[in-house]
Amino acid sequence: MSIGLLDRPITLGLFIGLITGNWSLVLGVAVFFELLWIDKFNAGTYIPPHKMIATFVTILLALDLELYRAGQVLPILFLTIPLAFLGSKLESWQRILQNRSYDKLLSWSKSNLDLFQPKHLIKNSLLQIFLMNSVLFLCSFVSIKYLYAYIRPFWPLYIEGFSWNYLWMVALLGGLLSLRKKSLYQYLILCGGLLCLGVWLAG
Repeated sequence: MSIGLLDRPITLGLFIGLITGNWSLVLGVAVFFELLWIDKFNAGTYIPPHKMIATFVTILLALDLELYRAGQVLPILFLTIPLAFLGSKLESWQRILQNRSYDKLLSWSKSNLDLFQPKHLIKNSLLQIFLMNSVLFLCSFVSIKYLYAYIRPFWPLYIEGFSWNYLWMVALLGGLLSLRKKSLYQYLILCGGLLCLGVWLAG
């Protein structure tokens, strides 16, 4: 289900940032997930990865565990990425469950218009997807929190020189590779070369 700009990690990041004031962490995570699947969007029957649940769980876990640097949050990012695919699968299952509602609409339109009450079907559908996502969120939050507690002793608390910029560049690779046009790669290489030349001349 898509609700425009409200269904974007960056929007969620701005909202949580206003509440918490921790802009570095929140926007770092939000921009990462925004770039990671920038080439994936709702089109027809295609359901893209559920970016919002991965973003939400990552931010809340990082705040709960007091992890604010990119290097500290990195294990949680890897653990929450599969949630996006699980969330899209969950939405697909919910759409299959809603086939009964579609059958009811067809039946009402053909036989008894007096019983035509689509608002009840919409309410039930919204309640159903809300409960399914809530259960997914709670189970994911608890399980990943305990899993991270196991990983944490083996993970360095600080990685020298590692910043959000590196994560954003890695996340952007998928979008660049999806372009699949030779001319765009040529322009990308040209711009990169000019940028390096500019940095070298400035230095």
